[in-house]
Amino acid sequence: MQEPSSALLAAFSDHSRTFGDLRHVYPVLSRRSRGLSIGVNLNLDRICNYDCPYCQVDRRIPSPRIPVDVPLLVDELGRILSNYARTGLAEAFPGIPAEQRVLRDIALSGDGEPTLDASFPQICGELALIQSRWREAGGTPFRLVCITNATRLDNPAVLDGLAALCALDGQVWAKLDAGTDAWQKTISGSNHSVERIVSNISIAAARVPTLVQTLWMEWNGAPPRTSEVDAWIANIASIHARSPLQGVQIHTVARATSKPGCRPLDLAWLESVGDRIRALGVAVDIHGGIDAGAIDESRPLPP
Repeated sequence: MQEPSSALLAAFSDHSRTFGDLRHVYPVLSRRSRGLSIGVNLNLDRICNYDCPYCQVDRRIPSPRIPVDVPLLVDELGRILSNYARTGLAEAFPGIPAEQRVLRDIALSGDGEPTLDASFPQICGELALIQSRWREAGGTPFRLVCITNATRLDNPAVLDGLAALCALDGQVWAKLDAGTDAWQKTISGSNHSVERIVSNISIAAARVPTLVQTLWMEWNGAPPRTSEVDAWIANIASIHARSPLQGVQIHTVARATSKPGCRPLDLAWLESVGDRIRALGVAVDIHGGIDAGAIDESRPLPP
């Protein structure tokens, strides 16, 4: 496998949520998308119901409640897609060749959990309309993605929104980072049980194309325990038996983390876990990491 260029590694490790004067929309080069992804940030106030130690969002300065401006969001998506049609967004990624800037998806992600916003179902419908019009105009097809921690996949309004998002070509990427409640509490900073997350992912997978995304990492100098990985694999098997998954994404730390002690795991370790998932008959996509340190007081505070 060819090693990524230094420019590509830099792009992978810097997923800035800002681009020009755009408020809700930003482009990134994504390892998991294997190309260009346009992010849609529904959490400008950085509100999330998880507090993952590996999160890249800097929450050292409290943010005021900021509602999503849906018309502005739609306008910004139109503007960035127009830019992509003209330039391939080469101006955003100097040194990155065109074949690595192919638009793969528009992803609901951002600085928190996107399904928390009340306008989530409406926004899903707007994105589906943009996707359809883009294809009708002859644009290169892209997928719609919702990246979620799965805590609200049992909410009827959220599920209705996801059904609209996935009607033409969409996927849910649902987080499951733990096998046991003890590790779940550590890795999510929340009291949401593994049982509930497993149930929610099963509910979503029964209705829309769903992948599980899992970040494994070294924590305070130690890799996950074998018993933790065993329990996580049992959870994947349980979900897949109830509602077949589109696949599992396994990745590790690749950007500066909100708390110290998070380090990337070796690709060989990730591959060994992936082999056990493949044995279940589930497709696996694996991405190695980049050791980018942690967000701490030695770094400048955000403006």
